[in-house]
Amino acid sequence: MSAEVQAEVGLLVKESGKALPLRSLAVEGDINGYVVGLSIKLIYDNDNTGPVEVTFRMPLEEKYVLTDLTALIDGRRIKADVREKEEAKVVYDDAIASGLPAALGEELSKDIFSVSLGNLPGGSKAEIELSLDWQLPIDAEGKLSFTLPAVLKPRYTPATSQGIGATPAPPSEASVDGQAGVSQFLLRVHNATSIASVTSATHSISVEEQADADIKVVTLSEEHALILKTDLVIQIGLIEPHSPIAVVEKGKGSDGTFKSDHLLMINFMPQFPALSDSTQCEFVFLVDRSGSMSGRYIKSASETLVLFLKSLPEGCYFNIYGFGSRYVSLFSTSVPYNQKNLEKAIDHAQSLKADLGGTEILPPLRDIYKKDPIKDFTRQIFLLTDGSVSNTTECIDEVKRNVNIAKCFTFGIGSGASSALVEGMASAGDGTAEFVKEGERLQPKVIRSLKHALQPLLSNVKVSFKFSASDDIHVKQVPKTLPRIFEGERITIYGIVKSSDISSPLEGEVTLSGQIITSEDPINVTHTVSFKESPSDHGVSTIHHLAAKTWILELEKEKQPKEDIIKLSIESNVISSETAFIAVDEEFSTPINEPLTRVSMSALRDQLADVMYLCSASIDNVLTRGDKLDCLEYQSESLATNSAMFMTKAKKKGGFGGGFLSSIGSALSSVAGSFSRRSNTTPVFDGATSSRSAPEPQLRVIDDLLGQEEDSACMSFAPDSKIPSTNVDSLSSLILLQQANGSWVLNEELASLLQLSFTDIKDKCPSDCPSGEVWATVLVITVLRSRYSTQSDEWELVVKKAETWLKRQAQDSIGTLFTEAKNLIG
Repeated sequence: MSAEVQAEVGLLVKESGKALPLRSLAVEGDINGYVVGLSIKLIYDNDNTGPVEVTFRMPLEEKYVLTDLTALIDGRRIKADVREKEEAKVVYDDAIASGLPAALGEELSKDIFSVSLGNLPGGSKAEIELSLDWQLPIDAEGKLSFTLPAVLKPRYTPATSQGIGATPAPPSEASVDGQAGVSQFLLRVHNATSIASVTSATHSISVEEQADADIKVVTLSEEHALILKTDLVIQIGLIEPHSPIAVVEKGKGSDGTFKSDHLLMINFMPQFPALSDSTQCEFVFLVDRSGSMSGRYIKSASETLVLFLKSLPEGCYFNIYGFGSRYVSLFSTSVPYNQKNLEKAIDHAQSLKADLGGTEILPPLRDIYKKDPIKDFTRQIFLLTDGSVSNTTECIDEVKRNVNIAKCFTFGIGSGASSALVEGMASAGDGTAEFVKEGERLQPKVIRSLKHALQPLLSNVKVSFKFSASDDIHVKQVPKTLPRIFEGERITIYGIVKSSDISSPLEGEVTLSGQIITSEDPINVTHTVSFKESPSDHGVSTIHHLAAKTWILELEKEKQPKEDIIKLSIESNVISSETAFIAVDEEFSTPINEPLTRVSMSALRDQLADVMYLCSASIDNVLTRGDKLDCLEYQSESLATNSAMFMTKAKKKGGFGGGFLSSIGSALSSVAGSFSRRSNTTPVFDGATSSRSAPEPQLRVIDDLLGQEEDSACMSFAPDSKIPSTNVDSLSSLILLQQANGSWVLNEELASLLQLSFTDIKDKCPSDCPSGEVWATVLVITVLRSRYSTQSDEWELVVKKAETWLKRQAQDSIGTLFTEAKNLIG
């Protein structure tokens, strides 16, 4: 998670930035098809003596639709409605001034949601209830993946424990090792007869089937019921995972608003015919080498880059960029994919270091785009990052402007990767976005995206709706402009039907059609799915919310009139950039008259962004180490230099208060001095002991930044728990030995990896085998298919390239060679 977000997640007192203790977390939800609806209840304690104004912040990816907000302040429940944003803020300010409890919920950015709670009495409890809807992602194996958002597990960090080296508070009744307790977790999976399995690789779960209701009920097993130390991930295997699905959701009422409309939700997973034509591509791998990538992240990036290079097809061009505060490229321009260039690239990939400072994506992007394209080759950019940037919109706009020059595929690694950045750039670049969470392997996701990049483009795409009834039914398609369609990847389309157009239950079919342009005649691709309105449909729910969010995002991206966005947002109760949730307890009997101090955090966030920009190399390194600084190496000279640079540049910029400058400068200098002395005493920054007028909020932000426990250097991106680590290592070693043309050289090293005697391999080589390379290549393919079948998503393209080479060398004897290879391997 990015530094700024991580430091401000949870329920914070605006006056001091202090986090209130999270005492209880309850989660309950329903999964129906690809859609999940989740209800979350968080209970916090206000351990202050007087009334406070607090802010609840949470990262909220674009795919999540927040549909309901309820606050319980001092035992009184207030439910929020959606209003125009400026109007909502005025209502909130008036309520605070009148001493009335109130709540204001708004988007701070595309992936940060904030709730302000005003007039929370001292010693009281604050309860926040959120309702979220979203569509579950589906992997290549056809499994749906449910992840409990990491933000629902904020750390309970009392004020006394903020900062480096502070002693954690004893666990509370619902807190273990600094983590919030889970008082309840219940997930109902509907249509159980269509479910093949419900499993979790991260936690022990209990799954009970209610046959009479066709529901599987998922709960946490006893050993995990109290605490979630890592993200909870539940995988749901479907019996027919790639079948298209169409669902009808009836509207409610007849007032002509969005809620009264009938909704169709259609999910296609199109399949393309096999083609002999191959797409000629130029591949540019853009890897984040900022300080936050240190440790396992950069190691995973290095291993993935090697696999990526080995999986590239013959005849392509490629290059590798690394970026941080500055950027470097392996070659001045993209080079042909041959053995000499491949060997140089492999050496480079194996020596990658997180040594380039901060995270600045725009400069290398612009450098890539300004390079002259290679004639008849499609440029494909593969971006891997673990962080976020302050100029997300600029990066996305840059990709969008150049979408005809290059496609863009993105990968977010770890919890710090900004979903707005990763998904926004991929969408703007006609590519796909992948996220790699703790415990997942990056390699299969990169190879899946590489396969997408090699796919032909489906053009002239159309969606048609056909109804059984004779009514003249008009359908509004959302989104109006479909994203690029990839084979095997789900695409979701909504159809909005006015209730006034309908005289009988909706029934009919939806067809998705397009063409693949080849060197010969175009190939037509058509997929059709039927739909039928269910008489038991209970009215407006998740599909209306998901369709509204998709429509709102499209209106925002097209810069449509804000009046249209506000109208749709209010009618659907889904907030937008122009609206906010507002709730006021108008019936509160005793208005609070005690003083309520309010301090704006926005200026401090801007100042902090400048600190992180000017001192990016050092701050990134500090952030990746968190409370484990005493066991990791650190370059104090760099930190001291950058802190001095910050002081100099900040004074020139002006606009900062002296107290803030002194606080930040002294904090950075203290860290630098501590490490240069290699002292056993860990520095603790405590604003309370300062003689300055009011530095505590500023210092506390730095304390929060330096006091992270879940850092990228120490998070585990281990191989899949189902795959032995020795298997992963030997597979990587086998792939590493492949030549650029797809073949393997027969030698002792290869024999050892195949677990065969070099002498036996040579003796068993058929007499009609054209060469040792052909025999070695046949043996490796056979071993990959037999011993590494569960990792086929990593070696699939490697084998495809090898088979292409084999056909050119030994077309007539391939069958015999594979039979002999199977006999030898056993």
